[in-house]
Amino acid sequence: MDNLFFFLKDKKRLKFLLLCIAIAAPILIGAVLVVNYYEANEQAAGTPNDKGGISYYYRESDGAKELPKVVTNIVPNYTSGQTTYFNVSTDSKNKLGGNLYVFTKDDFAKVKEFYKQSATIIDESDESLEIIKNKVKITISKEKIYEDDPIQNETKFNVYFP
Repeated sequence: MDNLFFFLKDKKRLKFLLLCIAIAAPILIGAVLVVNYYEANEQAAGTPNDKGGISYYYRESDGAKELPKVVTNIVPNYTSGQTTYFNVSTDSKNKLGGNLYVFTKDDFAKVKEFYKQSATIIDESDESLEIIKNKVKITISKEKIYEDDPIQNETKFNVYFP
């Protein structure tokens, strides 16, 4: 128990402890901010995968600030939506596969109209839309909102690249 109160025995030791804390705290806070900034900027950069391509992954409640270029080159991000999850990857031929989950205050009919622009429609129903855009087949479907979803009381939809 003596070791626990070693720095509190006299004023010199207490001053030393406070000096150490005063030096270490800004360094630790700075390191946390740098790592957080780096991770936020690397979400769209991706990591190499075993297929000879790149894998991209993001899962946060506040929404991705930007999507990977490989996704936005094929299909734009929904303008009034928040992408809270994406898991997409490419292979050595740059073929895209994976999905995005997006939340929006708009109803699903408006979402479908947005994605129909300059796309060839394959199939359409009340809760899904299959299109071909930039020679890539894309399925957009309305999803059920679950209790653990980061955003509630909004329309949730999935953009799927088979």
